[in-house]
Amino acid sequence: MPTVTVNPGGQTFNCEGKQTILEAALSASVSLNYGCRTGTCGLCMARLQQGKIEKVRHFDFTLREADKLNGDFLLCAHTAVSPNVVIQAFEAAGSSDIPWQSIDAKIRKLDRINDHIGILTVQTPRTRRLRFLAGQNVRLHLPSNATADLPIASCPCDDRNIEFHLRCITGDAFSAELFGSGSFPAPIHIEGPWGPDPGGMEMPYTLCLAFDTGFAPLRSWMEQQLAKESPDRIKLYWFNYDESDFYLINLLDAWSDAFDTFDYHLSTRNNGEQISAVLEPAIESARNTAFEHSRILLAGPEPFQDEVHTLLRTLNFPESSLFIHTTTPGNVEFPIGNQ
Repeated sequence: MPTVTVNPGGQTFNCEGKQTILEAALSASVSLNYGCRTGTCGLCMARLQQGKIEKVRHFDFTLREADKLNGDFLLCAHTAVSPNVVIQAFEAAGSSDIPWQSIDAKIRKLDRINDHIGILTVQTPRTRRLRFLAGQNVRLHLPSNATADLPIASCPCDDRNIEFHLRCITGDAFSAELFGSGSFPAPIHIEGPWGPDPGGMEMPYTLCLAFDTGFAPLRSWMEQQLAKESPDRIKLYWFNYDESDFYLINLLDAWSDAFDTFDYHLSTRNNGEQISAVLEPAIESARNTAFEHSRILLAGPEPFQDEVHTLLRTLNFPESSLFIHTTTPGNVEFPIGNQ
């Protein structure tokens, strides 16, 4: 199976069969630059430095003769055919490398977990996919003008089927319209993404702390990290109002069975456990690992964030290693230590 190495970052991934190099990179959570994925825009142009490639998809973008002589090609239209292929390509290092996008999409389904929680899947057109980093936010617009700012819950490796975790809240027009209808409005408009992500940092130990649907952006990040088969340890603590509000437990069990580096703990408010009592041993474990080699990703409502933040300050956890997720465009709060 051909192996592709990307310079200057040194990322490597396998390219199977007639899979394009871009498809293989995204499947391996390598964030190469691209736009349309259909050979029209030319944004995924890269340079071959070693090995052999083969065209497997038609493309309309015109490569200049000088580009061809330099070894330039489109990642979305070529596959690797020699055992070791080395390319020079641009990788997204952070949110500033991801363009603002405006896409008309459709609602594919709403899986209702219970009366007030659902998993919403939105599908973009094949020619207008959403490029994003793990856990970033977008704004969704319904034809009725109801809107919602939501974190993306799915992995960036699937840029067409975008998942969101939605709680139906009294007085919220967006969730009420979706939960109260047997049919889905079309189109649904996507604007974004925004918000940085902590994915570029490699840390031996990461604590993921979520309350309610704050699990969504952390799920996106965890799935991306596990797809990389990173040796770094991930421990998830997921808090909720009630046991019936936990969803995707089967996914967590599958991750726990498949990856020795992943583990999780569930806790509800109604079982008498205090968040600080549950988390203090975990923070002490991070202390034993050495704080400088640990980080915490935190997502949930403000009272939950405040309670965790107070505990971390008491335990002298460095704020530079704490990342707080927020969905408000004008109030992106992580990393808080760099504000």
